[in-house]
Amino acid sequence: MGIVLKGYDSATARAVAIKVLAPVWASNPISRERSLREARAVAALSDEDILPIFSVDDDGSYPFIVMPFIDDETLEQCVQRRGPLKIFAV
Repeated sequence: MGIVLKGYDSATARAVAIKVLAPVWASNPISRERSLREARAVAALSDEDILPIFSVDDDGSYPFIVMPFIDDETLEQCVQRRGPLKIFAV
């Protein structure tokens, strides 16, 4: 449902992942609000299996979240290696 970009946060001197809502969903106001609401809910969680969210915002064109950039295996590779992920109820 989105696009992930690698960015650089000059204020903290660290690489970040910027997850942007895909254009097809960003044009829908309900999808935009749902995306931001879900990102804020995840930002409130704390678990070793959940990456922290540094920022949740909407630049007027696309809602986005900023989180740590992890240069590692893909989600598909992780699931193949570890098995299904935990399910969290929010």
